[in-house]
Amino acid sequence: MALRDAKLSGRFISLLSSQISADRYEEWELARLWEEQLDNEDAMRPSTMTGIDKVSNLHEILKCIVPWELGNSDFLRLNQDEEERSRIKKKYELQLNTLLTYLGF
Repeated sequence: MALRDAKLSGRFISLLSSQISADRYEEWELARLWEEQLDNEDAMRPSTMTGIDKVSNLHEILKCIVPWELGNSDFLRLNQDEEERSRIKKKYELQLNTLLTYLGF
Protein backbone atom coordinates (compact mmCIF):
# COMPACT_ATOMS: atom_id res chain seq x y z
CA MET A 1 0.00 0.00 0.00
CA ALA A 2 2.85 2.38 0.77
CA LEU A 3 4.39 1.97 -2.70
CA ARG A 4 0.97 2.40 -4.31
CA ASP A 5 0.42 5.61 -2.32
CA ALA A 6 3.86 6.92 -3.26
CA LYS A 7 3.17 6.26 -6.95
CA LEU A 8 -0.19 8.06 -6.73
CA SER A 9 1.11 11.04 -4.78
CA GLY A 10 4.61 11.31 -6.23
CA ARG A 11 6.02 11.54 -2.68
CA PHE A 12 8.80 8.97 -2.44
CA ILE A 13 11.25 10.93 -0.32
CA SER A 14 8.98 11.01 2.73
CA LEU A 15 9.89 7.40 3.48
CA LEU A 16 13.31 6.65 4.84
CA SER A 17 15.24 3.97 3.01
CA SER A 18 15.41 2.05 6.29
CA GLN A 19 11.61 1.71 6.18
CA ILE A 20 11.78 -0.19 2.88
CA SER A 21 12.71 -3.85 2.96
CA ALA A 22 15.84 -4.77 1.02
CA ASP A 23 13.90 -6.99 -1.39
CA ARG A 24 11.53 -4.10 -2.26
CA TYR A 25 14.11 -1.28 -2.36
CA GLU A 26 14.87 -1.72 -6.07
CA GLU A 27 11.16 -1.54 -6.91
CA TRP A 28 10.83 1.66 -4.85
CA GLU A 29 13.89 3.22 -6.46
CA LEU A 30 12.67 2.40 -9.97
CA ALA A 31 9.24 3.92 -9.24
CA ARG A 32 10.87 7.03 -7.77
CA LEU A 33 13.15 7.46 -10.79
CA TRP A 34 10.20 6.96 -13.16
CA GLU A 35 8.22 9.67 -11.32
CA GLU A 36 11.23 12.00 -11.40
CA GLN A 37 11.76 11.52 -15.13
CA LEU A 38 8.08 12.10 -15.93
CA ASP A 39 8.21 15.26 -13.82
CA ASN A 40 11.31 16.45 -15.71
CA GLU A 41 9.43 15.97 -18.99
CA ASP A 42 6.33 17.68 -17.58
CA ALA A 43 4.37 14.56 -18.52
CA MET A 44 1.06 13.46 -17.08
CA ARG A 45 1.52 11.01 -14.28
CA PRO A 46 -0.69 9.60 -11.54
CA SER A 47 0.35 12.25 -9.03
CA THR A 48 -0.99 15.00 -11.33
CA MET A 49 -4.35 13.36 -12.17
CA THR A 50 -7.32 14.40 -10.06
CA GLY A 51 -9.23 11.40 -8.73
CA ILE A 52 -6.64 8.82 -9.77
CA ASP A 53 -6.72 7.37 -6.25
CA LYS A 54 -10.36 6.33 -6.77
CA VAL A 55 -9.53 4.67 -10.10
CA SER A 56 -6.57 2.93 -8.48
CA ASN A 57 -8.71 1.72 -5.56
CA LEU A 58 -11.25 0.23 -7.96
CA HIS A 59 -8.50 -1.40 -10.03
CA GLU A 60 -6.91 -2.93 -6.92
CA ILE A 61 -10.25 -4.27 -5.67
CA LEU A 62 -11.08 -5.82 -9.03
CA LYS A 63 -7.59 -7.30 -9.29
CA CYS A 64 -8.13 -9.02 -5.94
CA ILE A 65 -11.63 -10.24 -6.75
CA VAL A 66 -10.70 -11.60 -10.19
CA PRO A 67 -6.93 -12.22 -10.22
CA TRP A 68 -5.63 -12.86 -13.71
CA GLU A 69 -4.00 -16.08 -12.56
CA LEU A 70 -7.43 -17.52 -11.74
CA GLY A 71 -9.32 -15.97 -14.64
CA ASN A 72 -6.91 -16.66 -17.50
CA SER A 73 -7.74 -19.94 -19.24
CA ASP A 74 -4.17 -20.41 -20.51
CA PHE A 75 -2.72 -19.99 -17.02
CA LEU A 76 -5.29 -22.37 -15.57
CA ARG A 77 -4.69 -24.97 -18.28
CA LEU A 78 -0.94 -24.91 -17.60
CA ASN A 79 -1.29 -24.84 -13.81
CA GLN A 80 -3.62 -27.62 -12.75
CA ASP A 81 -2.13 -27.80 -9.25
CA GLU A 82 -4.99 -27.13 -6.80
CA GLU A 83 -2.49 -26.33 -4.05
CA GLU A 84 -1.03 -23.51 -6.17
CA ARG A 85 -4.51 -22.19 -6.96
CA SER A 86 -5.35 -22.24 -3.27
CA ARG A 87 -2.16 -20.31 -2.47
CA ILE A 88 -3.06 -17.69 -5.09
CA LYS A 89 -6.61 -17.36 -3.71
CA LYS A 90 -5.30 -16.85 -0.19
CA LYS A 91 -2.78 -14.26 -1.39
CA TYR A 92 -5.48 -12.17 -3.04
CA GLU A 93 -7.90 -12.62 -0.13
CA LEU A 94 -5.24 -11.16 2.16
CA GLN A 95 -4.59 -8.28 -0.26
CA LEU A 96 -8.32 -7.56 -0.53
CA ASN A 97 -8.75 -7.57 3.24
CA THR A 98 -5.73 -5.27 3.64
CA LEU A 99 -7.06 -2.89 0.98
CA LEU A 100 -10.58 -2.79 2.41
CA THR A 101 -9.20 -2.13 5.89
CA TYR A 102 -7.00 0.62 4.47
CA LEU A 103 -10.06 2.16 2.80
CA GLY A 104 -12.01 2.08 6.06
CA PHE A 105 -14.30 -0.89 5.50
